[in-house]
Amino acid sequence: QQPLIPDWRADDEPVERQVTMRLVDALTATREATEEIVGGDTVAFSKAVSRGISANLCEALVQLIEPFPTLDVSLAWARTRPRERVRDVICFSRDDAPILREAAREFRNREPRPDVRLFGFVHRLKRDESQTDGTIALRSDIDGEAQSLTAVLNSVDYERAIKAHKDRAAVIAEGDLERVGQRWSLLNPRIVSVISSTDPPGQAE
Repeated sequence: QQPLIPDWRADDEPVERQVTMRLVDALTATREATEEIVGGDTVAFSKAVSRGISANLCEALVQLIEPFPTLDVSLAWARTRPRERVRDVICFSRDDAPILREAAREFRNREPRPDVRLFGFVHRLKRDESQTDGTIALRSDIDGEAQSLTAVLNSVDYERAIKAHKDRAAVIAEGDLERVGQRWSLLNPRIVSVISSTDPPGQAE
């Protein structure tokens, strides 16, 4: 269907309509991702983040879906600003709720966690000869599980990490914890202290 206004562009849409269009696209992407998950695509939700899928959206849909057997979201578009379809209908069922709940949990796990303090051991070090900063891999406990995370340290903290690794000493690090895919990173990291096994209780470097 051709626009009634020849030079009409999506950018000309009122803000309210742009928001509604964005919501429809996000709901459609959520519907498609749910079906893809059932079909075995374990990263379907992650691939559709750019279309507006989020933890908040998935959690809101779960609350709307669970009390009813089905949930149909229907929008009719004004003919003065036509779209390909006069009406959009996105359908969900109660069976979708567990999938959406798990997707929301995964999204929450990937959200950056500011000002986290971690106790762990340095098990890998890497620094190019031309650089002063260095990258470490720190093994620590995250959400009750032993995990490995990377952190790029300034020259002073990197030297402390080298010594801790050599002495097999534990370190306490602070920063903003972030998960990208299956990997954890500590952003804006800093070594707060190095704890040797020979240190008396309550003492650390």
